[in-house]
Amino acid sequence: MDTRSNRRHKPWLRVLGVLALGSAAFVAVVGFAHTPAGRPLLRYLPGMGSSCPHAAAATMTADDRDRVRVQTLAQYRGEAPAASRDAAGFQLGSASRDEVERWALAHALACTAAGSSLRCDAVPAGALPPGHVADTIHFGFDARDRVVSVDLSSRLPDAAIAAQWVERSDARLRAQLGEPTAQRGEATAAFMARAPLAQVASEFRRTELRAKVSVTNLGHGRFAARETYQQL
Repeated sequence: MDTRSNRRHKPWLRVLGVLALGSAAFVAVVGFAHTPAGRPLLRYLPGMGSSCPHAAAATMTADDRDRVRVQTLAQYRGEAPAASRDAAGFQLGSASRDEVERWALAHALACTAAGSSLRCDAVPAGALPPGHVADTIHFGFDARDRVVSVDLSSRLPDAAIAAQWVERSDARLRAQLGEPTAQRGEATAAFMARAPLAQVASEFRRTELRAKVSVTNLGHGRFAARETYQQL
């Protein structure tokens, strides 16, 4: 074995070891700084401080989050008023968190709360009004615990069922809100099956809300259905 070669490499190995330890330490410090106890450290970390999105989110009040949500979604506001604010059986802007939690309890759903949102999994068909299907539902609440968003997602077994689902969902929203603002794709089994990422979608923009239904080919015979309602 060439001991001289080993001696030449040892300084570099020591440098790499120091760099690795330094990187690990920095990651650990950044992680700690994003906890309530370590948040004051953010101002001393390069690239953090008030520019760090996690730091900003951590210090935002519920009213601040409402303002950001309204500003972000303003681009989706339509010109015509909505004839209905129904979102899969929940009224945007008026249904409360208590109402959602009672619904979840009545249907024995496993739900997880995270700040201003609630996620419910394994949703049975009977828990929703006719025409709505969901494996998972996400609810978003404003500062006063009123429902401001409902997002339903599910997996469908084949292209034909996916096409039928989006066609029926589009028809239901047309009856509820009128003509869609934008559309893409064709609600046929042939279109859905033609390639991964093929998508059929209908979007409805009104002055008070945005609603959208879509189904996407994920490849390998998997199709993702999504139904979204957002108060504006």
